[in-house]
Amino acid sequence: MNDYPRESYSDLTAEELVERLINAGLDIPQGLPDEILARGIGAVDLLGRVMLDETLWKDESSPRGWAPIHAMHLLGGLKASEALPYFEKFLVPDRNTDYITETMPAILAAHGPAALESLKRIAANRNAEVYNRSAGVRAMCLIAYRHPERKPEAVEFLRYLFGQTLEEGDDEFLEVISDDIAGLKDSRAMEDIRRAVKEGLPCESFFS
Repeated sequence: MNDYPRESYSDLTAEELVERLINAGLDIPQGLPDEILARGIGAVDLLGRVMLDETLWKDESSPRGWAPIHAMHLLGGLKASEALPYFEKFLVPDRNTDYITETMPAILAAHGPAALESLKRIAANRNAEVYNRSAGVRAMCLIAYRHPERKPEAVEFLRYLFGQTLEEGDDEFLEVISDDIAGLKDSRAMEDIRRAVKEGLPCESFFS
């Protein structure tokens, strides 16, 4: 964020604010993100469309290429359930970037328990890239930790997902999500993992 004097954005529309964000690159003016967040639900569709814009994702030669990443984080900051369908669409294609694998679980989990149904669909979507699906799993685990009253629901689904994936023989996905599921410290889930290890799943490190 630059050190220029803080500008007033109160007279700008949400569309104009997001357009400034698109062109800002890494030199984001002070106050611009806060003003976009202040627009609440009115900014969700605009940010969602930016996050899904393949042209912007591929524009690595100009500052505009950062816009989808900014939009992704601002949508997490809004914590609006209206943003969840955009994340479901976003995580279906074969996107595999550090920005997604490292930050997406926290962004999704910021939506709280209201995100659980969307996260189930993301985690169960076999058309999505493995690490995109695992972002849904990790976000569910984060929500279960922060909202203990929803932990049983998360555990029940993740045990089901683990069992289904084990039957399908998708060892790569199982390896990726086993650590997160083990972190829930549910005795039944841990037994599922132990059983999978005995059947050949290479995740013995959990029990060393």
